[in-house]
Amino acid sequence: REFVSYFANPEPDSFLSQFLEYAEHVVVADESFFGTVLRHTPFCNKHHNWNFLHLQFDQWENERNLELRDERKCVMPDPNHCGRSPTTMTMDYLDILELSGDLFARKFNDDVDPEIKDVIDTLRKKEESELIALNVTEPWAPAQSKVNLKLDGHGTLFVA
Repeated sequence: REFVSYFANPEPDSFLSQFLEYAEHVVVADESFFGTVLRHTPFCNKHHNWNFLHLQFDQWENERNLELRDERKCVMPDPNHCGRSPTTMTMDYLDILELSGDLFARKFNDDVDPEIKDVIDTLRKKEESELIALNVTEPWAPAQSKVNLKLDGHGTLFVA
């Protein structure tokens, strides 16, 4: 609540007011925008990154061929200092996604790999069925209580 108030009412000449002005003119992803603001404010010691998001980056924009670069990510005068985008998840990354233990992942593109989201859904349904069949209980709960797997996110990878 305090951070939201701070964010909604930036003081003149503060980092926040300067960053807001800067961000109006560049492509800044929301996942980096709020984190950047938070880490450069008095609230930085209250930040806990427990968002269960698998986010992986690959190559810098300046490592791409000049004609393939996204100019919106090259905000510096030197075109060799550009940003980078999240890696597009494909079937090649399925093991990494499984091992991450994260509930969310970014980024998927059906034009690049239309299969991976369906495979993840199939794996999750199989996992859920196995847990239900085993009558899995929470380790801290009485032995007779079952885990409620409906809408809890257990064994689920949401994709955006």
